[in-house]
Order: sequence, then structure tokens, then C-alpha cells
Amino acid sequence: MNEQFLTPEKFAQMLCDDLSLPTSKFMPLIAESIRTQVVDFETVHLVELPAENIRVVINLDLQIGKINLRDRFEWDLANTTSNAPEVFSRQLASEVGLGGEYSAIIAHAIREQLYRHKRQWIDESLYDQITAPLSNGFRTVEDAEGWTPQMDILPNEELEKLLIAQERNMR
Repeated sequence: MNEQFLTPEKFAQMLCDDLSLPTSKFMPLIAESIRTQVVDFETVHLVELPAENIRVVINLDLQIGKINLRDRFEWDLANTTSNAPEVFSRQLASEVGLGGEYSAIIAHAIREQLYRHKRQWIDESLYDQITAPLSNGFRTVEDAEGWTPQMDILPNEELEKLLIAQERNMR
């Protein structure tokens, strides 16, 4: 969208070279796919939401190496004026004791879900689902259990099962 130096064709060329794919066959397809995705993103990104308090639930379930991070939280879709996902992900990674390399993965997962929520909100005209402002930022003790980060270190057997299941889901 804002990339000035790396065109879709140049990226496709580099990807084909890295993967030893025939450039003449795959480069046009990859470049066109990139252009289509950028146009699709721009159409959603440029839509102004009518109000604040369009809260959506973000569900993180990230497997990074042997670490599985799960979290669930609400996010205001209208919060697009800053690098809020990046700031939030740095704070979350710090609080749960993950290194800085995890911040980008967490931020990407948040941005991806925000895009999907915004697209759904626009496509389904959910303008009547604006929620009232929160009067309190805390949840009850009963509710809080489902809204806290959980981190597990997976043993090798569990990691292998998870990778096989993810590979199966990609097909």
C-alpha cells in the first residue's frame, strides 16, 4: 500500500528465486495476488467508522516455537490512529516474559483480526451494534478467568502433533 521501493513484481521475482520456482510461470500469479490483496485491504482500511465503542473480541492462539500463547481481550475498532497493536503487543510480551521478537507476531495477529472484524462490520452493515462506553475496565472474578493470558511450553510430542494438525488444516 505504501511501499515505494519493492514492487509486487520485484517481490515475486525474489520469492521465485528463493524457492527455485520457474519465474515465467509463477511471478505474474504472485504479483497479481499481491495487488489484489492490497486493493482489498485499502478498500476496507479507508472506510471511516461512524463512532467509537465498536468493541470486538480478539482471540490470540499463537504457537511460537515451543510456546503456545492464548489470550482474549476486547478492542475498539475505531482505534486506528496510532500503532496501538504494536504498543499493546510489546507490553503483553513484556508482561508474560516473552522476548521482543514475539511482539511483531502478536501485533500481526491483532491487526489481522481487526481487519477481519472491520470487513465483517462493513459487509454486514452492523451499524446498530455500537456498544455503550465502558463504565469500568475491570471484569468480575468469575469473568476474568476467560480473559487472561495463558502460556504453555509444549513438550516435543505435543509440538509435533500441533504442527501436523496445522499442516493438515492448511490443505
